[in-house]
Amino acid sequence: MSSFRGRTQTASELEAPFIHTLNQECETHEIAKFGAESTGVSEIHKYIRFATDISSRFVRFLPDSVMVRKGDGIGPKTALVEFKVQDTLIYSDNFLRSIQKEYQEKKQPEDPELTEKPQIFNVEKDALYIYNEIATKLGVVVVVIGWQKPTNRFIAQYADKIVICNQWHGDPQRRTSGSGTPNCNTHIDSYEPLGAFFTTEFGIQDHVLNAIMQSIRRQS
Repeated sequence: MSSFRGRTQTASELEAPFIHTLNQECETHEIAKFGAESTGVSEIHKYIRFATDISSRFVRFLPDSVMVRKGDGIGPKTALVEFKVQDTLIYSDNFLRSIQKEYQEKKQPEDPELTEKPQIFNVEKDALYIYNEIATKLGVVVVVIGWQKPTNRFIAQYADKIVICNQWHGDPQRRTSGSGTPNCNTHIDSYEPLGAFFTTEFGIQDHVLNAIMQSIRRQS
């Protein structure tokens, strides 16, 4: 599903059990939703889905969950959180080769190698742009949590540390249906395993993360 509602529904397969279980099991952190997907903005999304001005892009793609640390501990006191689910892997060898070619032209020495399709994780281009802008220019902590369903891989990373392999800019004049959201192909190996990330960066205990994983799998 490529529509706003379709993407929201797909992301909720990861988001809903993650939020519910963390709030139920975790003593140190709490997470809550706000923003476009949980307010009336979702009803007027159709009017701005093809808009390219920065205000419209900000409203459409601002992360809509916030996690706070309730007391002493490690990591950020507050972080914006966004959930992304990838339903399918990229579809052709030729497409992989074209991504590899573009990636090699911009790849930094510390960036991971790109050799196979499951290393590609899609994120909306404008979403990643907004995440990076508020992270790098405002110093706001933004965490992207992902689930690559075909490989059952759960990942997380700070938005400004995600490596972009290539991006499709699209042609706004040809967008007459769907969400109107060109994608970035990000490198999944620039993310961390979800459990390791939240243990290291936020000090969330293993039993909480294990409960979250079990909850996601039960509802998938």
